[in-house]
Amino acid sequence: MDKNGFAGFSHLSKESKALLFRYGALRETIGRSENAVFSLGGEYYIKFSRDTLSLKAEKDRAIWLENKVIAPRVVDYREYTDDCGKGGYLLTTAVKGIRACDEVFLKSPDRLISRLAEAMAVFHALDSASCPFFAERSDHEEKTTVCHGDFCLPNILFTERSQGFVDVGDLGKGDPWLDYAWCLWSLDYNLKTPLYRPKLLKALGIEFDEARYRRYTEE
Repeated sequence: MDKNGFAGFSHLSKESKALLFRYGALRETIGRSENAVFSLGGEYYIKFSRDTLSLKAEKDRAIWLENKVIAPRVVDYREYTDDCGKGGYLLTTAVKGIRACDEVFLKSPDRLISRLAEAMAVFHALDSASCPFFAERSDHEEKTTVCHGDFCLPNILFTERSQGFVDVGDLGKGDPWLDYAWCLWSLDYNLKTPLYRPKLLKALGIEFDEARYRRYTEE
């Protein structure tokens, strides 16, 4: 058992254990985080982390997003201490849809770019005046947009008519280029070429800002 994963199941609440026994747990392999994330039958997700400050930040932001966009809904949250130190878990509902990094979209870059631009517009239309959080990764003086904070393809999910957002722990008011930069970087990374970058810039309605792009992607 690793310190972030299966050992944490013993700390689950009675209600969360019932969901675990009902659906079982399959570990997620997408992403670079050191956290341990498990799918419970594709209906719920549970994240174990030793970084309880970040975990709580994600929980608070997910709660704020409720009824604003399609995003995980918080079901259970708990912090605990065990032999490995302090830890915690966040149990949320699953967001339905296909990840933007799935082959079904990568094989149709123009369609993918159009959907990404739509998703960006939906998120950036959130009311920044009512948002109590600031994007810590945004160091530009402009902080007028509610940013996702990690707008990479694995964190955006599409259905035929809608878009959903996951991994919202970095959400906050900030420079919109925080999201633009990571979306551009992630598109290049997943398509394995920068050739589609101009099309995404056009779809987003912006000009390339190399200084701000490098500021965020080379941190």
